[in-house]
Amino acid sequence: MTGRRVAPLVIAVIGVALAILQYVLDNKDPLVFSLPILVGTGVIVSVLLIARGRPDDELERVREETDLRDGGVSALPSVTPILAGVRGPARVLTGRLPGHGPRLRITQVGDRLVAICETDAAALDEETGDWLVLHDLHPQAGVEDGLLVVAVPRDTDGRALVDLVAQVQGRLEDSAR
Repeated sequence: MTGRRVAPLVIAVIGVALAILQYVLDNKDPLVFSLPILVGTGVIVSVLLIARGRPDDELERVREETDLRDGGVSALPSVTPILAGVRGPARVLTGRLPGHGPRLRITQVGDRLVAICETDAAALDEETGDWLVLHDLHPQAGVEDGLLVVAVPRDTDGRALVDLVAQVQGRLEDSAR
């Protein structure tokens, strides 16, 4: 069990133990201090459980399918129309493209998986755009501020998304030459 899962349980046990100890040792009015201890413990445990959030099954599946690691919660750049409406941070997976390529981040935005990768390209060239239109995954892609952003349906295999981003990155590098 991880610390994030154990902490609420440990705090609950300590709070209940303190309330019982207070109840047993107080001779005059045992509930006066026992109830606030229990209420305080309940509030703390609730806050910890809410702050932990729910596990993101899609990103967990992608993490298992790829060599990416959990990068925690991070702010997303509001580049390209794909990410323009995203407000607030999101859980991301981080790593590198195969072959010691540029840094890669994958997150879930709405009903899509979105990959964000550093690139030297200024924009998608026409040939790469045509290739993407005909691709089996029907991705959306854009380049802005040195970032390549590729979005695919949420149920797409994680390895397929990483391979797609690597192919797009390779095409962009080839067109720059």
